[in-house]
Amino acid sequence: IASSLFDASEKRDVVPWSALTAGYARRGKVGYAKQGEMESARKLFDEVTKRDVVTWNATIAVYVLCGSNEQAFQMFKEMSLGEKPDVESLAAGAIELGESKSTSSTPKIGGVNRGASILDFILRIIAFLGTLVSAIAMGTTRERLPFFTQFLQFRAEYDDLPTFTFFVVANSVVCGYLVFSLALSIFHIIRSNAKRSRIILIFFDTAMLALLTAGASAAAAIVYLAHKGNAKANWFAICQQFNSFCERISGSLIGSFVGVVVFILLILLSAAALSRR
Repeated sequence: IASSLFDASEKRDVVPWSALTAGYARRGKVGYAKQGEMESARKLFDEVTKRDVVTWNATIAVYVLCGSNEQAFQMFKEMSLGEKPDVESLAAGAIELGESKSTSSTPKIGGVNRGASILDFILRIIAFLGTLVSAIAMGTTRERLPFFTQFLQFRAEYDDLPTFTFFVVANSVVCGYLVFSLALSIFHIIRSNAKRSRIILIFFDTAMLALLTAGASAAAAIVYLAHKGNAKANWFAICQQFNSFCERISGSLIGSFVGVVVFILLILLSAAALSRR
């Protein structure tokens, strides 16, 4: 309708043209801008009998909002040959260009964050399985050795050492946390631009990383002593007698340290997603 009124106008000067193009530019790129008929819009511009800075600015704004930045820059150079750009025209062009770039980059950033959220979900499942297997493997570790008769036996169980008990508790707590954190991970896949929930997740992920690292490191030190012993402290290498016990406690460390690495990756992913906002 606005274009029809402009075509019917006998006097096509700066006022009706500026009003027409400003309406196109500010109302979501409708009319010629939405249909991509910039040649027709340029034809209307050429029919204007009198042009000033306002007319040029309105036309350049339409080009920028349509993503035709090269054409907008070309028109700006043409404008410089006839009209001298003032401070307002330069500022308006910069604002329009900045808004255009910001709008065009938002879907890309959202897509990257969604991909990172999907990877976050997969990594949490891996860490959950690793800590679950470690807790079960260590918690079910026990071995008995007969001493002369079946009535007199030596035994080795994980709860004989408080360090191994702490290892089982730490892995169990982290495993339970990972189950509940999957809900937030799914939420981030749906709402890739969420910010506060990611900050909360980073906080708890860091706490769980510290707990899991402490448990795995302490257990690894005891496992080393079980294999190598310490002659100065008069600690014997019990793995020479309890082979099955040592194999189980050594294998249980693998899933726990995998969880440590995964938590580091999870924290980095969340930080990267926040930095893109």
